[in-house]
Amino acid sequence: MTGFQSGYGAVGVNANTTGSNNTFLGFRTVGAGAADTNEIVIGANAVGMGSNTTVIGNTSTTGTYIPAGGLYVTGTISATGTVTPRTDNTYTLGGASFRWTTVYATTGTINTSDARQKTHVSSLKEAEITAAKQLSKEVGTFQWLSSVTEKGADKARLHVGFTVQRAIEIMAENGLDAMRYAFICYDKWDDTLVEHPTIEAVAEVVAVPAKIAVFNADGDVLEDAKLAVKAVAAVEAKAAWIETTLKAGDAYAFRYDQLNIFIAAGLNARLEALEGKL
Repeated sequence: MTGFQSGYGAVGVNANTTGSNNTFLGFRTVGAGAADTNEIVIGANAVGMGSNTTVIGNTSTTGTYIPAGGLYVTGTISATGTVTPRTDNTYTLGGASFRWTTVYATTGTINTSDARQKTHVSSLKEAEITAAKQLSKEVGTFQWLSSVTEKGADKARLHVGFTVQRAIEIMAENGLDAMRYAFICYDKWDDTLVEHPTIEAVAEVVAVPAKIAVFNADGDVLEDAKLAVKAVAAVEAKAAWIETTLKAGDAYAFRYDQLNIFIAAGLNARLEALEGKL
């Protein structure tokens, strides 16, 4: 505990008197209870949330900043407010090589579609309409290979769609550069490397308990006192090495909202053609 009445509270309420393994840092930090354990509370007048929790700052704190590096969390992140990026239209949520498996939401995402931020919307050309018609005929069912490996072909769920590679082929067949269209995505990443320093060898030390000096009746020392020796685990020497935590790779993906609109234009053209024959 560091700081005036740290771990005690402003008026002695919730004074941590019987807990253990706690850290209270700051003027009148206070724990959630008298017997809390492994509770960390940092900041003037900060109030803890109970055993096995960490609180940084008090109710007047407007933000917690990490100037550089990242925040790594093992477990659940729970927010009672809005989660927003610090800069508009700058950062992604996840990445091509670090994806979320599923996003649960009450409603769909909202995508900006403001005329003040776009060029004039041009009509699709004949080649684009033809490609859109062909893409609509590619829709079918498939299974993720990872799911088949994990669950088996009879239990892996069926998904509906088609592949980006096939879409690129169809666009090329109609003289179109698929990568010019934002519904086609391609990402590539390099190896992620972590450099580890040299590890020096450490010899094993066996623990030895402390020993009190032994005297005879005349006060002569028969056995000297000995300090306790703490055990030290042996460590094997290892030269510096580089670990590859993520292998280089690439991946294709769709922006399905734009792909579906593109295909819808092709379906609309087919409907108009049918209506013209009536």
